Amino acid sequence: MQPMTHTIHRAHFPQDVADVTALWEEYAQTLADYGVWDLGAETIAPDLEALSKGERWDHWRIYLVRVEGRAVAIAGYTPLPHLGEGVAEGRRLYVQPSQRGSGLARALLLHCEAEAVAEGFHTLYLDTFRTPEGQGPLKLYRSLGFEECAPYNDYPPARAHFLVKRIGLPPVQNG
Repeated sequence: MQPMTHTIHRAHFPQDVADVTALWEEYAQTLADYGVWDLGAETIAPDLEALSKGERWDHWRIYLVRVEGRAVAIAGYTPLPHLGEGVAEGRRLYVQPSQRGSGLARALLLHCEAEAVAEGFHTLYLDTFRTPEGQGPLKLYRSLGFEECAPYNDYPPARAHFLVKRIGLPPVQNG
């Protein structure tokens, strides 16, 4: 797929609620279709309800990718204070099927990482569900320097890979 012109911006209330809702619902439906997890009822619905009321926008850092003005991908991060200061979790990366393979997921993850570093975070955790397409996201995360780690949330290890990365560090110099 050819690279396309895109923009990435932080989502804001109220103007981006409809796009966040649509993409998170697609994400939840994708996982449900795979038979992996029904995140819709358990976690996404309560988050969307709060966000639609203008709540939790200070907790969530949500970023949208737009192509030709249309929201086609989403990801974000939230602080994980129970794991220490400067620790965050990458959350809900979703790229619409028509846009997969275009480099948008990589661009969005790198953008989120840069924003997290600018905000003072030094460690980023994430999980990815074991799905039929799961090797694609796992390969992407590993290519960006994420490494397997012990579970840090209550998702069953049989259903998810748990990953961590120190962020904002300079690259190792060889030679």
